[in-house]
Amino acid sequence: MAEVVMWAKPASDSCWRLQQAMQEAIPHIGLEMVNTIEMLSERLKYPAKSGQVTVLLACTDNELDEALTINGLLKETRLILIVPNSSRDIVAKGHLLGPRYLSYADGDFKDVAAVLAKMVGAAI
Repeated sequence: MAEVVMWAKPASDSCWRLQQAMQEAIPHIGLEMVNTIEMLSERLKYPAKSGQVTVLLACTDNELDEALTINGLLKETRLILIVPNSSRDIVAKGHLLGPRYLSYADGDFKDVAAVLAKMVGAAI
């Protein structure tokens, strides 16, 4: 099974909703949570196992800016990116990270869970 690394601020409602959606779609998901950009950076410096997927939940513009600071490391992983909103500037900034899939923090995350399930080879 593929490994999933998720970066999010743990106290946010969006983080909880995303975890719920992923658990419903992929009940036995192997999820590693990191909640600082430094932890994510360290985690991504080591060679990833085959099939690793990284999920970034950037609920604010500042969090998206934080993710951009490790852009080079994110290019080496299959990335699902969740940005704060669908404004042209935010979406353009998000695409600089080269995500395989981009979604928005105000959604129900069922789309993200479905894409993640396909990426890790799980049936929904």
